[in-house]
Amino acid sequence: MPRKPFEPVQLPPEKPDRCFDCPLLGIIPDEERDKKNSKKTHVCIGTRGALTKRGIKVRASAKDVNHPWHRPCDGVWGRWMTLPGRKIGILKDYMARYREPFIQQLEMKIDFNWDKRK
Repeated sequence: MPRKPFEPVQLPPEKPDRCFDCPLLGIIPDEERDKKNSKKTHVCIGTRGALTKRGIKVRASAKDVNHPWHRPCDGVWGRWMTLPGRKIGILKDYMARYREPFIQQLEMKIDFNWDKRK
């Protein structure tokens, strides 16, 4: 039986207002970061575009026509919406390397030594 290297990722019906809410956002591991552009710590897995930590939280709706917010997926989002079921195939390696550490970073950290601080 052939191995499927792609994982289908369900996209929302509308483009998220900020990259932070997108299911294609991941974090770049330290060893892969470009030292010249060290502020670019996140990646859009769908387009492989690097983003800053501050940039992923900017709301596109907060910008106006004179100062639009440009995101890596601006040119391809319309085509992604025409995919069957709005599912885009992402390499499982990319999901494991970029997306899963981002999700783990968002999870609550449990402090087992809280009572020793008294």
